Amino acid sequence: TPIGHLPAELLSLIFSFATSTSELGIGQGHRRLGWIVVTHVSRFWRQVGLDRASLWTTATMDLGARWFNEMLRRSRNQPIIINCSTTPKRCPMSPVDFARTIRNNLWRINDLYFEGPAPFFNPTLVSLEDPAPALETIEIKIYESDMAPSPGLSKQDVHYALPFPEGLFRGHLPLLKSLILLGTDVFPWPFVGDRLVQLDLGELHEPLTSLQLQGF
Repeated sequence: TPIGHLPAELLSLIFSFATSTSELGIGQGHRRLGWIVVTHVSRFWRQVGLDRASLWTTATMDLGARWFNEMLRRSRNQPIIINCSTTPKRCPMSPVDFARTIRNNLWRINDLYFEGPAPFFNPTLVSLEDPAPALETIEIKIYESDMAPSPGLSKQDVHYALPFPEGLFRGHLPLLKSLILLGTDVFPWPFVGDRLVQLDLGELHEPLTSLQLQGF
């Protein structure tokens, strides 16, 4: 068929458009592989997909730990987006393994999105001691209770003192543009860089007494 003779360059471009138009996930007992199914059409299409590392740069937990790790592997050394949303009943990998994975890839993470229960994310937050030279977006929404926060919960049920290390990122976030911290009692950054354009701290229990903006 004509579509079977498309050049690899055109196919990889089509695949890249598909990544933004289909959703991945697990629902009703089966996995929704979304755009990934195109790599199952033929041996040639699979190889085209594997050869284009940029297709795999959004690592999500929506398909479980196996696919999360596979996306990191297939993205090779490309800048990546980490998008991890969990619940107390759905934590696809152990907190320690997740923390190790994030730390090993911290040097190339472009955007970091965490949402879920504190017990799962605490080991990761504690380990954020290395520089993150590529990090542009940080969005962390953590809750302490065993139940996900809902409009009916009070601030006491949602807010939590996140266990960031004293030497967070070694103070090195040169590209940070957006910082969103929701569900925490304190603001752990003594500084943010001069590229910051969005800062959302929700409702802090403790007043913010100082904030240094580098370059201002």
